Amino acid sequence: MADKERTSISVPEMGKWLGLGKTESYWLVKKQYFKVVTVGVNPKTRKMRVLLDSFEKWYAGQTHYKKVTEEPPIGDTYHHKKRRGSDV
Repeated sequence: MADKERTSISVPEMGKWLGLGKTESYWLVKKQYFKVVTVGVNPKTRKMRVLLDSFEKWYAGQTHYKKVTEEPPIGDTYHHKKRRGSDV
């Protein structure tokens, strides 16, 4: 079976890709900067997925956010950078 290219990432993955925390990641989603699909019906188990093509289009047209890495982090390999005024 051939590997399929990813077309979406989770909101936490997107946040880790940009070095953001949970609140700022979901704030970007709420502002509708890129397309998001919801997977699942049950409110307790449904997940939001950021479509990579719309994310890349948004990313190319903005100057505030910078990618921490070129590839979305997978699993627990990401370590959040300490931000100014943060005790994390």
